[in-house]
Amino acid sequence: CAVIHAAIDCTRQLAEEHKLRPDDIEAMDVAYTTASSDHAAIESPTDLLSMQFSTSYSLALTLIKGGNTPLEYTHESLQDGRIRDFAARVKVRAEPSLDQYFENHRPSLVKVRTRSGAQLEKFVLDAKGSPGARLSSADIDAKIRSQVAGGLGAGRCRSEEHTSEL
Repeated sequence: CAVIHAAIDCTRQLAEEHKLRPDDIEAMDVAYTTASSDHAAIESPTDLLSMQFSTSYSLALTLIKGGNTPLEYTHESLQDGRIRDFAARVKVRAEPSLDQYFENHRPSLVKVRTRSGAQLEKFVLDAKGSPGARLSSADIDAKIRSQVAGGLGAGRCRSEEHTSEL
């Protein structure tokens, strides 16, 4: 699923820059390197593992649920009609021009066509959290909280965080 993270970053950036909502998007074209595209092209996942390797479902979760943590990759999300409908608008393909980056990077190029006819595009060479785009301390703290808050509860997560700083 690491291959998908650059496309998630592209999608988040486009949504923020253009104030996009899921219903604004008519179609998405997601390009990866030739070697990576097949690993992220599951169109109709049947379980939670295949959902994590599905670019279309991952981008749907990004825009509809607001995240890509274990809290979003659930059986309910897998069956959610809004997620399935959005995922059907996402097409994944290989882009040979990205192959030049494959040895040290996992790039993605995302193109969005909005319902109003706008054509938007974003390229990310290194996904946030990869060696080429390291996380800050604040990003790491936020990631840890997003991973454990569901199990511990937000209050206990903050309490444990405070205790670990002492």
